[in-house]
Amino acid sequence: MADYNCGSNDEKSQLEELKMNKVRHFREMQNLRQIDLARMANISMTWLWTLENGFEDRVSFEIKKRVAGALNCDYDDLFRK
Repeated sequence: MADYNCGSNDEKSQLEELKMNKVRHFREMQNLRQIDLARMANISMTWLWTLENGFEDRVSFEIKKRVAGALNCDYDDLFRK
């Protein structure tokens, strides 16, 4: 189902070096506003803000799964380290 290429290994390494949030990066690459992604994932803006600001451990697996699906990304690409 998740067929969007969420970045090559080089791109992932660069994101990690820059400490840029992957969710924000891939949301912006798809020209989505936060409100757009939140609606697509059927989550609140608060949960999306929490993910994009580095508090992934406070967000449930289900919400992360919805965000990955809305971005057409593989869950592991976005959330596994």
